[in-house]
Amino acid sequence: QSLALAVFPALAQFYAQGRMEAYRTQLATTMRTVIFITVPISVLMWGLAPQIVAVLYQHGKFAAADTASVATILQYFSFGVVAWCLHPVLMRGFFAVQSSVVPVIIGTATTLVFVALVVAMRPTALGYLALPSASSIAALVMVIALSIAVAKKIGGLDFKGVGITAAKSVAASVPVLGVAWVCGRLQAADPALSSKWVILAVLALVDLRILSLAFSGRKALG
Repeated sequence: QSLALAVFPALAQFYAQGRMEAYRTQLATTMRTVIFITVPISVLMWGLAPQIVAVLYQHGKFAAADTASVATILQYFSFGVVAWCLHPVLMRGFFAVQSSVVPVIIGTATTLVFVALVVAMRPTALGYLALPSASSIAALVMVIALSIAVAKKIGGLDFKGVGITAAKSVAASVPVLGVAWVCGRLQAADPALSSKWVILAVLALVDLRILSLAFSGRKALG
């Protein structure tokens, strides 16, 4: 949301000045920055879901069985994190060119898709997981539709660059996911190992990863 608010004045200025090439570049760069930041977050939410839920909720009557159920919900929601973070950026992409009807129509259609998915998946084996599943799927559908629509509106969008950044971000997140998985196995073997220490260990690795990527971030975005 903060990146979307920050980029909006620049996009509006480029449109007012007729600098559409700069507009397209700025919008694509902001999308790639969001992806670069949120893909690792989404991966960590998935990999550390049991530990996150345990630290926040596993107290009093909230037992380990409850943690397992809620952690699964969090994992399903994590698949939509990137899309939900891209959504406000793409909305500003429309607003900056004084177009509000198309994103409203797409948003309304996405809501209908979400409701239809919940109704369709609720009776299946997913059960209550239909809600987070439908939320993530609907978010991805909405972002794809918004991206295509805004590209037509502004004369194109660097989909190739956005895709490359997404691929690089996923690749960079794989080692962190591996460490999270190993820590989870260690905790399963030794229940005395606190979830908060598992989280801190993985976040320490993430900090080191961020420092290393600080020197190569431009390459990942370019």
